[in-house]
Order: sequence, then structure tokens, then C-alpha cells
Amino acid sequence: RRYELMGKTLSIIGLGNIGKQLARLADSLGMNICFYDKSDVAREVGSTLGWTSCSSLAEAFRKGDFVTVHVSAEDPQGRSNEGLLTYDHFRQLGADRPENSPKAFINAARGFLYDPADLTRAIDEGHVQAAAVDVYPEEPGSADEAWTNPYAAEDRVLTTPHIGAATQEAQPRIASHMATSTRLLNEAGTVRDTVFAQGQTIGVNADPPYWMLAVVHSDVRGTKKAIDDSIYEAGASNLQSNHRDFPALGIAYDVNAIDQPLTDDQLNDLVETARSLSGDDHAIRALRQFKVTDTV
Repeated sequence: RRYELMGKTLSIIGLGNIGKQLARLADSLGMNICFYDKSDVAREVGSTLGWTSCSSLAEAFRKGDFVTVHVSAEDPQGRSNEGLLTYDHFRQLGADRPENSPKAFINAARGFLYDPADLTRAIDEGHVQAAAVDVYPEEPGSADEAWTNPYAAEDRVLTTPHIGAATQEAQPRIASHMATSTRLLNEAGTVRDTVFAQGQTIGVNADPPYWMLAVVHSDVRGTKKAIDDSIYEAGASNLQSNHRDFPALGIAYDVNAIDQPLTDDQLNDLVETARSLSGDDHAIRALRQFKVTDTV
């Protein structure tokens, strides 16, 4: 079957950077845009642009002729999105649309968002007419690992290998971005794009020259105090600092721009003080100190 896009409703699950770009494109083709996103900011942006915010996943599925998913691995609160969608969602696709609705589902986000059996069941029962899938619950890490396509027996599911970024234009940009991220860490102690804090940058904006004290430590009470106290007792001034906890991992990253370096003895005292205050023998996991002379 063939359908015109104009006048059809596209429901977007996850109105992040990709979701917004897709919404703008579909909007320009004359589609009606509905979306579901837990983020207050995303809902405000979408509503301001004239798109319809749905109060639940079920509503988004019911209103859409097409449902496309563009969520990250975790929600804004850091909880995994695994199992986000169920058969009950798929069976409601297009329920509020006319009888001749395309009822198509697209997943280019994460393979573990739902059980493939739920999608194929909804297709077999006619709730979903067709699907396009770019990601899978289990994907090989290399060419040496076996790969199984859970949709191989279902010709109503179009499958692709999730290599949309493997273009001549994108690969140089990716390489440059990665190189810059590495340089920021090595020359300024700045961490960006870590999978544990997506879209966040952990660093300082102090004017060089200064000494950078970068510490990976446990998130046990007392460890951060040991770092601050050691800087103070060394007679150094903390020009600027940034601290980020990663509770799921039990660690934190702490960066401090200081006006003078700590001696080896003072750094050893920092480690011992952190161990004593926290009761954790491995309170300090990694420690780097180096001079920053130029703006990175």
C-alpha cells in the first residue's frame, strides 16, 4: 500500500535533538505532529512550535498514523528505558485515526526498549501494519560475534544495520569531536560526552595559567571534604571547581583550578585524609595534577 504523508499524524516518542529535527521535517511535509517526552523543557519547546504534547505513551500511539521512537538509553532521572514499550502500546497504534491509517512503527533508538515478540504479535494481529527497525536487543560488538535478527521471519518489518552515521561527511566530524574530547581531558581535565552523563560537560572556565587538580573518587561522605581541606591546608586558592556524582557507579569526578600545585607529600596526605574521613580504603580512585597554560 502507498500513502501520502500530508495530513497524516506522526507521533514522536522523545523530542530530543533528533526528534525535533524529524518533527520539523515532517511538519514541512504537511504532517500533524504529536509527541511524548517526560522533559518539561522538551514539552515547552514542542508546544511553542505548535506540536501536540501527549500525556502518555498510550495517547501518542493512539493518535499516530506513524509512531517513531527517538529516546536515549535513560530517562531524564537516569532510569533505564529498557522495556519502555509493551504489546499494549503497539496494539493501540492508530486507534484514534481513520480505518485506513498506515499504522506504521519505526524504532531507530534502542533495541531493548521492547520485546521484539510484542511487536511481531501486534503485526500478526493487525494492530501494526508495518515496522522499520534499526536497532536490536542484542547487537554484536565486532565482526567476529554472531548476530541474530529477531525479525528475520517477518517480511512486514524492514530492518537496517544502524550505520546512519557511517557517511563520508559524518565520520570526519566524529573523529574531530573525539580528538577534541581527548585533548580537553588531557590538557584541561574537562570531561564531556561521557555515557554516564550524556550531554553534560564537567570542567572549569578559569583563565589560565592555573594548576588543574582532577580527582576520581568514591561518593562516600567525607571524600570531597578531604579534597577541599587539602587544597586549603596547602595554602592554595581554589579559583574554580566542578563536581559531579555518579551514584549508580559509586564514584564522583572533581576538578579544581588552583593557583599553585600541591606537593607530592600534600597529595599523599589528601589520599590518606580521604581514606580516614570516608572509611573507604579506595576513596581516591585516580588523581592527576598538571599546569594549564592556554585556553583549550
